[in-house]
Amino acid sequence: MKIIDSGVIFRNPLPGHRVINSIYPNIHILPDGEWLCVLRICSALYSPDGILEIFRSKDQGKTWDRQGPFIDRSGDSARFSEVDGIVTGMKDGSLIMRISRWDMTDPGKFAFNEESGGLLPFHIAWMRSTDNGRSWSAPVEISTKSQFGDTIEPAPMGGIIELADGSWFHCFETWKTYYDDGPYNLQSFGLFSRDGGQTWSEKVEVANGSDTDRSYSHGVPIQLKDGRLLVVYWAAEPRLQSYYDLHTVVSTDATGQSWCDPKPTGIPAQTSCAAQLGGDRLIVIYSHRENTDQPGIKIAASTDFGDTWNLDEPLVVWDAYGKEALGVARTDTYPASHDAIAYGAPRLTRIDVDHAVATYWCTQGADTHCRWATVGWAG
Repeated sequence: MKIIDSGVIFRNPLPGHRVINSIYPNIHILPDGEWLCVLRICSALYSPDGILEIFRSKDQGKTWDRQGPFIDRSGDSARFSEVDGIVTGMKDGSLIMRISRWDMTDPGKFAFNEESGGLLPFHIAWMRSTDNGRSWSAPVEISTKSQFGDTIEPAPMGGIIELADGSWFHCFETWKTYYDDGPYNLQSFGLFSRDGGQTWSEKVEVANGSDTDRSYSHGVPIQLKDGRLLVVYWAAEPRLQSYYDLHTVVSTDATGQSWCDPKPTGIPAQTSCAAQLGGDRLIVIYSHRENTDQPGIKIAASTDFGDTWNLDEPLVVWDAYGKEALGVARTDTYPASHDAIAYGAPRLTRIDVDHAVATYWCTQGADTHCRWATVGWAG
């Protein structure tokens, strides 16, 4: 793999006057070739002031137009902090965006409970656009309590996927509730909607390591060319104090009803995302932090659909050497260990059989911002 072109999506134009950070970029390529990117504008990674905005590029990332916020907040009864938005193209030509928000009305509550490590409840919804993302419908809530109950805080993973039969599929991972002092049990499940996103049911196990003392999290499901689904997971021991290599999970068919067992890749990483290129070629972009002299955002490739991965010389998309943290020592306990991270959330969007566009957030000169890089198959 090689980097063909790269650039900045958005960074603070007036850093001497105000703090403006941007994180969690997600690109969707429209049928006419325009790039649509949703990202979070905020003062910090978990700050209560997050707002989702759309940026657009007609020249493959060289220049970007700031479309701005797209959610009407005037009727909100709470102080929501918008976290991420992921766009999916539907068969009818419309766009669906899955969004997530935290209610941060209470100034004494952080996104993660400092004592228990529990997570604030996500308010998860979807919106529709019929004009290529220039306007959006009101959010439609995705209710998950009937499937997960009150003892689990489900967190959304990736975007909504429209299956071959017209059903919608969405993945969730099982976090602790805010005041839960018990251990983590981070596992992955999927829900289906058979009525165009109005109701969600039929919980299916995607990756569950409860019986083997493993957790599987931070996965981003993608749809393969044959309709099957694939997810790459950050694998860890249950307390999230030590980690394994990335594991892949593939559905047995295009329905998403059953899944193969998690398969190790040998890739030493945390958050990641895959893309399928031509033939049996897969690429995975990932955050590399632990046990390395070269921290950063990297890409590994496979030519045999993930049976083996070339790890001798991964493509370094963002060199984070000396730029790993935000100036304070990282703690040893997750999730507090991620409070001071300075890069992450890498994503891949397929362009064609030989190319994909990578997005990620990073920090340079105390400025946390979003970047892109077009990557291609060398030779």
